[in-house]
Amino acid sequence: MSQAHGKLRPVLRFSDLLIYGMTYMVPVAPWVIFGFLHVTSGGTPALAYLLGMGCMVFTAASYATMVERVPRAGSVYAYAREALGPFAGFMAGWLMLLDYILFPALTCVFAAIGLNSQIPAIPREAWVVGLVLVTLAVNWFGIGVSARISAVLFWVSVAAVGAFVIAAVIALNGGKGAGHVGMQSLWPSHIVWQSLLPGVALGVMSYLGFDGISTLSEEVRPEHRHLIGRAIMLSLLLTGVLFVVQASLLSDLMVGFDIRDPASLAYDVANATLGPTLGAVMTWTVVVAAIVAMVPICAGVARLMYAMGLDGQLPRVLGRVHAKHGTPHVAMLLTSVIALVVALVGVDHADELSTMINFGALGGFLLLHLSVLRFFGKREKSVRFVRHRLVPCIGLLVSVGLMLSLSPLALEVGAGWLVAGLLLWAVALRGRPASDGLPVDEVMDSRVGV
Repeated sequence: MSQAHGKLRPVLRFSDLLIYGMTYMVPVAPWVIFGFLHVTSGGTPALAYLLGMGCMVFTAASYATMVERVPRAGSVYAYAREALGPFAGFMAGWLMLLDYILFPALTCVFAAIGLNSQIPAIPREAWVVGLVLVTLAVNWFGIGVSARISAVLFWVSVAAVGAFVIAAVIALNGGKGAGHVGMQSLWPSHIVWQSLLPGVALGVMSYLGFDGISTLSEEVRPEHRHLIGRAIMLSLLLTGVLFVVQASLLSDLMVGFDIRDPASLAYDVANATLGPTLGAVMTWTVVVAAIVAMVPICAGVARLMYAMGLDGQLPRVLGRVHAKHGTPHVAMLLTSVIALVVALVGVDHADELSTMINFGALGGFLLLHLSVLRFFGKREKSVRFVRHRLVPCIGLLVSVGLMLSLSPLALEVGAGWLVAGLLLWAVALRGRPASDGLPVDEVMDSRVGV
């Protein structure tokens, strides 16, 4: 049951935000997509991760800039709405929804595949249903509960990464793979840029999630709100280091190794060079990490829907907050239903789901950078050239370049989603009264409970 004056509860600290962002990006993501990234990048997965992090630094900086001025749930939707107007805000939110809707479904599919490989008697579809229900249950009881559970399981993932790094270094120095810890994948003697750029675009997918921190702005303790931007940037950099190190070590270990199946390449290499025990540990860690990641991912989707519902850009019932737990429960229910349906449909098509995610995120990033330029150029007339002019301009160019390197399928699905959003605005939302301009507290207090 909701109440008329329900509000999101400010309970999160800086450490919670940092762990939330890193959990969303999944510290063991290289184990899942290493084979695909190795093939797509022309054998330079570590370099693809490093360049991908460099690309996202500009976007993280723009997020950090805007969150200081517009500390609202909804992230880029709220920023574009504030700086560019209701239509741009809606389109930013609509584009990010494509990313935010597909990402929990894809994560669920990866976890279901891993669980099914360990317990074949239970089909993937059953695992999908169970994972979605567990995620909904954890998120239902409040962001504080979600943060505590995510923190415990996050450190399990980090410990597994540490064990892998130690075992890999020992194996390499013992003569396995390249016979030493090298830099072949990080900076090879010959780079084929035409092959590397699609790899960078795929690597960027692993970084999607640092932006999710900004969706929690209203749930951060007042004394920690000035640290939101720092949490966004630091989570990206720390996770990037983990990605690059893991990809580089895997590349060194697989020297002389024949690729049989890109989907299982990391596990095959680990089994052959580090032993079956660590290979099994890696498999189960990926499953745990995927389950853990679904909690903040679904929480972020729900808060974007909540913000858009609050402003009347989606059905207003999505803007309601649970009276007891202080969560956007209606939005969470809808998020879970959508994730369940998409995951069930795509449970045997993880590769196709992966290609579709980046379009929405990159489209949202484009509007984010435009929001920084407009907000600090026209409204505040800032004289800080680097932060308010140069960084968003570079971010714009990077986002456009990455979008042009996406697969034809991703561009087709993204274009269809974009057209659907334009039609929705033109037919149902244009001219609709919204709560634009009201302070968050006043908007929240105006909601009628159910």
